[in-house]
Amino acid sequence: MMSAKYGYLLDTNILSYWVNENAKQHVRVKETISALPKDTPVFMSAISWGEMQFGACVNSRPVLSEVDCRLFEKTFPTAPVTRHTDQYYGKIKARLFEKFSPKELRSKEKRLRMLVDPVSGEQLGVDENDVWIVAQAIERNLVLVSNDKLVRIKEAAKDLGLLNVENWAKI
Repeated sequence: MMSAKYGYLLDTNILSYWVNENAKQHVRVKETISALPKDTPVFMSAISWGEMQFGACVNSRPVLSEVDCRLFEKTFPTAPVTRHTDQYYGKIKARLFEKFSPKELRSKEKRLRMLVDPVSGEQLGVDENDVWIVAQAIERNLVLVSNDKLVRIKEAAKDLGLLNVENWAKI
């Protein structure tokens, strides 16, 4: 585990392991968080709240209880998406586009059309929410903690010299 100068941003999957005692990664994640120095900033993303709400709607039941929600709020301050997050999101998404969009979409004429019909995360092989969470980590100079592979996003962010990622769930 590297020492984060400004702290950590926990991805939704890490938060899920932290709260779900039945997850095989629960103990590892909980112990890693507990071992951090008490003054280490550890955040959750506003995007994670949305992902958990989506899970609740799809499952027709709360993914988290009110007690869990209060525990998250008390333990991990929420990192909001700010007007500055967009700068990093835009750089990462542009790099993903340059590297992974279909070649036929890369001409200038096609790019103008994409202002109306943009290339989706699916076409780029990434989860759009992951791009936002990575942008938040970069904006705040936080280490992203995730169990996702994030292969293409890491490659794009690395090309820009921007991202540190750790996996506290790896068993």
